[in-house]
Amino acid sequence: MTPKNCQTAAAVAAFAAIVLAGMLRSSPLVKATDDDDDDRNESTIRRGFEIAPVPLNLTEKSALVD
Repeated sequence: MTPKNCQTAAAVAAFAAIVLAGMLRSSPLVKATDDDDDDRNESTIRRGFEIAPVPLNLTEKSALVD
């Protein structure tokens, strides 16, 4: 490897490291949320069925009820 190629490879590696560090620094932290918002979940599901209704055939199907 010639000195010029070595310098180019080092510059590309340094640039990649800087970009990666910036991406990791600016990424938002993940926050777990409680799923106590049942009304919002139901309205989201209801809205989804309004947008793309799916016919359900539940004849002769057993369902587990809590």
